Amino acid sequence: MASLWLERQPTASEVKTISRLRLKLWRLGEQGTLIAVNTGVRQCILTLPFVPPAIDSHDVLITDRSHDKAADLLRKGLGVPGSAPIWQIRLKGREAFESFVSQWL
Repeated sequence: MASLWLERQPTASEVKTISRLRLKLWRLGEQGTLIAVNTGVRQCILTLPFVPPAIDSHDVLITDRSHDKAADLLRKGLGVPGSAPIWQIRLKGREAFESFVSQWL
């Protein structure tokens, strides 16, 4: 769902797939914002190597994963330094995903 929508966006480009993490990396917009989209779940999960903007919505759950066991593996997959924050955003539905991601397109 999410990847299909991103493929149709003129300022989004797929960077690579990380199969062991079930992630696709995308570069968005002129500024080149890097995000990872989980490809194996019903709800869309984004992984960001930066603190996401604040959102007041019951359709979005933001979690700091910087200190989780998988954080270093996620940093490696994203190609960011070991000190980079790792945030996960769960989006309940296509509309929530499109609205959240559109800020970087």
